[in-house]
Amino acid sequence: MPSTAEGVEILPFDEVRDSYEDVTRLLHAAYRGLAEMGLNYVAATQDAQTTRERAEAATVCLVARQAGRLAGTICYYAESPSADDPAWYRRRDVSFFGQFGVEPSLQGTGIGSRLIAAAEVRAVADAKTEFACDTAEPARHLIAYYSRHGFRPVGRHRWPHAVYESLILSKRIGVAIRRATNADTSEVLRIAHAMPWMRDDYLQHQLAAGAVDIACDADRVIGFIAWNREFFARPFVWLCAVDPDYRGGGIGSLLFAQVERVCKGSRLYSSANRSRDGMHRFFERRGYQRAGEVDLDPGDPEVFYFIDL
Repeated sequence: MPSTAEGVEILPFDEVRDSYEDVTRLLHAAYRGLAEMGLNYVAATQDAQTTRERAEAATVCLVARQAGRLAGTICYYAESPSADDPAWYRRRDVSFFGQFGVEPSLQGTGIGSRLIAAAEVRAVADAKTEFACDTAEPARHLIAYYSRHGFRPVGRHRWPHAVYESLILSKRIGVAIRRATNADTSEVLRIAHAMPWMRDDYLQHQLAAGAVDIACDADRVIGFIAWNREFFARPFVWLCAVDPDYRGGGIGSLLFAQVERVCKGSRLYSSANRSRDGMHRFFERRGYQRAGEVDLDPGDPEVFYFIDL
């Protein structure tokens, strides 16, 4: 089995080169495990005609090919084609994808990430600011997968055919993430003070050490994440904060996703006080596991989390 997505081409579906029958077989195989969980995704059982109809309703259907072999597929939608779609999908600033699957023997090699990235490039070109998808709420592994790509929950939806409720996930796009410099100090401290945050000396030290990444909307700093590899020589996220004007817009998810990509192949740690219920849900949704508690703040212990990336 290939260990990477090397040699993969992402191309628009072409009826001369590709067939809806092959795409349908791939989708059946990719969704078999979900069907075995009792989740009746359309893609698990649809026929080739349905595959065609769903692809033709999309703005573009993309396929991944490796060494001439069909390896994966994704459909990108610049606008909603159906009244049954979630309200989020019908927003003018939102694009989304569906009919997404990777050949089971090639899953985990980065092909799915390449397909999502290719669709996201198209979304940016279409001047969208949100890029969305949905998956069954019981499919916790898929929710964690999308979370690690920067998606966050924005709602729920029940499809007419489904025996499950879907979680609608969306990602803010067009936001740049880069390493902070000393010139960003005042903006990082401004955001930290809104938490509130009383350790300016610590943040200034981390900035000087090159251990802070920032999210920017055009020229405005809208969030930051401070992390390093000083937790028993393991990577640890010490602090993540978002400008109050941008909270709830998925910026924290994008910042964590950036660190998780950089730390691929490592065990990443972070923590939150027991009282911070939202952060605990955030970690659990991303697939983090609890490692234990330390009573650093009397009456409100610090809960530590880790994830193997």
